Amino acid sequence: MRIWLIVLIGVLFCGSAMAGTLIYKNKAGEVKRVSGLKILSIDGKKMVVKIDSGTETISLAQVQKYYDTDIRIGGEFDDDSGAYSVRLGTESLVKAKKSGGRQEFSIPFSLTRAQGVSIRSRLRQPYFYLFVLVSDGEGQRKMQIFSYPKSAKAGMKNYDEAKMLEKVIELDRPYYYHEDTSFGSRSTQKRLGGERVATFPLASVRNGSVIAWYLVVWGKDSIVATKEWHDTGRNVGKNWWVR
Repeated sequence: MRIWLIVLIGVLFCGSAMAGTLIYKNKAGEVKRVSGLKILSIDGKKMVVKIDSGTETISLAQVQKYYDTDIRIGGEFDDDSGAYSVRLGTESLVKAKKSGGRQEFSIPFSLTRAQGVSIRSRLRQPYFYLFVLVSDGEGQRKMQIFSYPKSAKAGMKNYDEAKMLEKVIELDRPYYYHEDTSFGSRSTQKRLGGERVATFPLASVRNGSVIAWYLVVWGKDSIVATKEWHDTGRNVGKNWWVR
C-alpha cells in the first residue's frame, strides 16, 4: 500500500492532464478496470477520480494498479473466456541450426483452468513477452523485446505493462483449445514440463551475448507467470528490465 501511495501521489503532483487507467477490486472482490480517468485528490485512505463529467471516490485499499496511460478499455474487461494459470517448464537458449549464429529461446508451458471455470469454457491464447539484456562485448548493453505468438506484439520500446494489457484485452485475441495440444506434440516437450512450447527466434541477438532475460506471461487479463535469469558473473541490477 505504501508503494501505491507513493506512485499515486507522484502522478497527482505531476499534474498531468492525460487520462489514466485504474485497476481495482470492488466490494465483492471482483477486479474492475476503468480507463479515461484522472486523479483529482488523495486524502488519507481515499482517492477521488474524475470520469467524464462526474467524480468517484475509491478506497486506496481497493487499488490494484494505476497506469498513467489511457488504455481505452471503456470500462471493465469482460468476455466469455475463462481465467487460468500457466506452469512454465525448463527453458532453452541455443543457437538455431542453419541460422548463421542466430539464437533461439524456447520454454514449454501448460495451462490450468482457474477453480470454478468449466472445462467447456474457451481460453484466450497466453501472451508471452521476453525481455533480453544483450552485451556487444565492447561494454555496451541493450535491452531487446520479443513476443509470442505474433499476435502478442505490443510495439514496446521499454517494459510497459499498459501496452501489454492493451494487447491482452483486444477482443480479436486468439483462443486456445487445450484438447488440440496433443497434435504434433513431442515426448521431449512433456519431459521438459509442458504440453506446448513458446519459441522466440532472437534474430537481432545474432552477434551479441545474452547476459540476462526476464519472461512475463499473461493469462486472461493479468500476469500469471514470470521467470528470470542472469549471468552470475555479470553485474546486473535488480529489476533491470524496468527503465
